[in-house]
Amino acid sequence: MNKDALPNQFWHCTVSVPGVKTVVQSRIIDWNLERVLKEIVEPWHAGRAFTVNGRVIRHRDDVKTIRIQHTTESVKSFEARFANRRDLYDSRNTVPATDYTHEFLFSDLKPGLPLVDEQLVTAICERLPKAAKVLAKRRGKKPTFLLKDEYDVQDLLHCLLRAYLKFSVQEDPIGK
Repeated sequence: MNKDALPNQFWHCTVSVPGVKTVVQSRIIDWNLERVLKEIVEPWHAGRAFTVNGRVIRHRDDVKTIRIQHTTESVKSFEARFANRRDLYDSRNTVPATDYTHEFLFSDLKPGLPLVDEQLVTAICERLPKAAKVLAKRRGKKPTFLLKDEYDVQDLLHCLLRAYLKFSVQEDPIGK
């Protein structure tokens, strides 16, 4: 897709994320294309946090739904023009728009496993000895978890990684 051929004004992004009790929706309206690319699309592809209407989206995996759309006029001018025409426009509906979500966010993604946050994995591995010490000193008269060999350490590491990463799997040893 040639982004230079796209219009510059009246871009919108709507993001839904799971909330405590319901899905929370945030929306930006009437941005220019450069701002949408810089503040939404680039962080999405890099796996970085981005902000939509003051709500910080920490990672794209946190997003339930997302839409990036373009309209031919500002939302306010559309609403003003059709304010008295409830048969054509209902405030609960969105302004008629062209959806560019797939082209901007998904068409360039390669299939396969998601990118792993290497800094997170490194931090977990560096803190593994401290986690092991917590297991060795339990409250009250609870028996300790003993790490007797490499397999016990691997199981602990897998447990910790599984808490943060969707796709952690145990080692599948190949026969000799």
